[in-house]
Amino acid sequence: MRRGFTLIELLVVMAIISILASILFPVFSRAIEKAKSTACLSNIKQIQMATMMYSQDYDGLYPGLPYIPAGGTSVIAWDDMLLPYTENKQIVACPTLQGAPVGYAINFWIIGTGGANAKKSAEKITFADATEPVSWYMFPVGVADPDPDGNAATAGSNPAIRHREGANFAFADGHAKWARPELPGIADFATGWDPSV
Repeated sequence: MRRGFTLIELLVVMAIISILASILFPVFSRAIEKAKSTACLSNIKQIQMATMMYSQDYDGLYPGLPYIPAGGTSVIAWDDMLLPYTENKQIVACPTLQGAPVGYAINFWIIGTGGANAKKSAEKITFADATEPVSWYMFPVGVADPDPDGNAATAGSNPAIRHREGANFAFADGHAKWARPELPGIADFATGWDPSV
């Protein structure tokens, strides 16, 4: 003779399932965020590698200020200048910012400099997660926004803390890493970026 589950048995099973779900969902959520952070780190490293290739073709200089080409109507910014090397417009979008066009900022102080020949290049930050999807330039806290192209939509930006209480950074020597913004050398990332020092 078959018998069904009793109410108590069903409640016990439901309690076990809810306990397992409460344990596993945060784990899955962290795993998904870790995957996005890793994809973002890969993006920013590829952007730096493209910048290094760009600099080899332009006498050691990094991408310059945004400009509107003669007869053009749209601004050409650093991500456009790197497009022949990245061959992928989606690389400048952080996976965490769904649908956002840009997720990274270039260090304002390196644009147009001889970044490829920088001394202490492993300490010189070139790109970072941007605080806003359309913020393309990084500058230190307390410094007036240089806003090089006069467009408020592309105003300066400080690193975005969107990956596990930190941000992803690329460096002039080609490496990239995740770091907390308060770490030495990170908080003042854009101060006096001088390739000769």
